[in-house]
Amino acid sequence: MTPYFFTFGIASLFLVNPINFSKNFERLLWVLFIIYGTIFIGLRYEVGGDWLNYLNSYEKLIKIPPSEWLNISRFDPGYLLLNLISSFFNAGIVGVNLMCGFITMTCLVFFASKQPIPWVTIVASIPFFIIGISMGTVRQGLALSFILVALTYIDKNIIKFLFWILVASLFHKSGIIMLGLLIFKSKNIYFISLVFFLLVCLIWIAAQLAAVEILLLAYVLEPDYQSDGALIRIMVSTLPFLGSVLFYKEMVKSYSDYWVYFWIGIGTLFLLVLVSSFSTLVDRVAYYSIPLQLALWPRIISVQKNILLRGYFTVSFILGYLLMLFVWLVYANHSWAWIPYQVFWYGEYPISPSTLCQGYTTGFCH
Repeated sequence: MTPYFFTFGIASLFLVNPINFSKNFERLLWVLFIIYGTIFIGLRYEVGGDWLNYLNSYEKLIKIPPSEWLNISRFDPGYLLLNLISSFFNAGIVGVNLMCGFITMTCLVFFASKQPIPWVTIVASIPFFIIGISMGTVRQGLALSFILVALTYIDKNIIKFLFWILVASLFHKSGIIMLGLLIFKSKNIYFISLVFFLLVCLIWIAAQLAAVEILLLAYVLEPDYQSDGALIRIMVSTLPFLGSVLFYKEMVKSYSDYWVYFWIGIGTLFLLVLVSSFSTLVDRVAYYSIPLQLALWPRIISVQKNILLRGYFTVSFILGYLLMLFVWLVYANHSWAWIPYQVFWYGEYPISPSTLCQGYTTGFCH
């Protein structure tokens, strides 16, 4: 568990650091953090709840003929492209993970740089976004990474917002649901009607895909298993939303895009109602509530005018996320898939499904 706490500790130190760095040195720190995060995510070996699934997926995707590359009913084109690039350079699943790590870290740092206290965003991202999602459900983690970029443009450039949402949906089709935010952007009834119509059309088209039909059957119509951590993950995202509501006037006055996170927060409260009946579906959709944590915590801390109160909020925030990271790694049902953290070295470990420990899927591999 040491690498996880080391990563969290480094980010926390930069958050509480009292020294004001020069702009050039700050840019260097961000570059170094992107490199570190890329290696941390990309060179992991047998780490992550879906490690074996993605390894098997790589073996299948690289054999797909070019005539099938745009068949979105079978796979996500964006993730397929990363696999094909890695296969071309004979880099295997490690090459795919390195590219995924670079995309994730670059998007995260870009999003954090737009927040009032960037390192609060980074600290909040480590337990759930970096460790949980980007090392677990990789494709959805990539989609969420591009959605973070899209959210920085929703109030400034609608074309760029649409572009990045489209890119996100190329890595995981569920990313398209974030287009629904445009319904709340304008009071123009014609604009709202157009967005709603397009969203319904896109959802209907997606629902015709065989892969989506299987997911609907498994998650909604005949759910056959429960996601034990769904309620906790929803509550973690709900907390900063409720905190921001307490400072509603300051939020609206200081941040023009607060409406975005307000409506994501309302949607998250709705998920709380559904979690007992559709825990797995809610758990997957709840990934898109993570921007609440990454955007609202730095804003809640920033609007505190009293320096002592700001310090109290900062320390409480760090300790709270440290506690969540500890509890998750020690007590979560699937934490075995992340422990111990191993780094891949060429020639040292086997890297094909046939040579992997078969006990990995049962939790007894390590």
